Amino acid sequence: LLWLKEQEDAGLDIVGDGPDRLALEQRAKQLGIADRVNFCGYVENPEAYYSRAEVVVQPCEAETFGLVLFEAAHYRKPLIAPAGGMAGRVIPDLVPGLTTKPEPHSFATAIESLKKTPIPDDEFDDAAHRRRTVQESIIPRWEKLIGAVDAAGRQSHHS
Repeated sequence: LLWLKEQEDAGLDIVGDGPDRLALEQRAKQLGIADRVNFCGYVENPEAYYSRAEVVVQPCEAETFGLVLFEAAHYRKPLIAPAGGMAGRVIPDLVPGLTTKPEPHSFATAIESLKKTPIPDDEFDDAAHRRRTVQESIIPRWEKLIGAVDAAGRQSHHS
């Protein structure tokens, strides 16, 4: 939020809820930027937010399913996320963006870096191709695994 205070022409949409929401709302008021921070809460269809975003920041180190990462890539928005967890495994090969330390200053530095050097369109195209390739290889393996588990379950019921 301190970074946003220095950027007079910038706004921030915070999509989703969490235990830090009240503290963040209070901090935005203290910094005098509450009018530029939109606390959206849970959003059923976040497409409008992705469409208007210049960059997506996923500050949570424990993104369970990685949905935000792949949604950002789908909407061709660079993603900034902590280097640990799933983000560290998919950025930049499958999801264009930057990983960083999970600290406010590091996120601000990454945002500035992407403002100065945007990710070229061909990197989004290449990442999308790699995601399709991974998807095409994973689906048959999942189908085989599910079939084996199903067969084992049926066999144990007949024993």
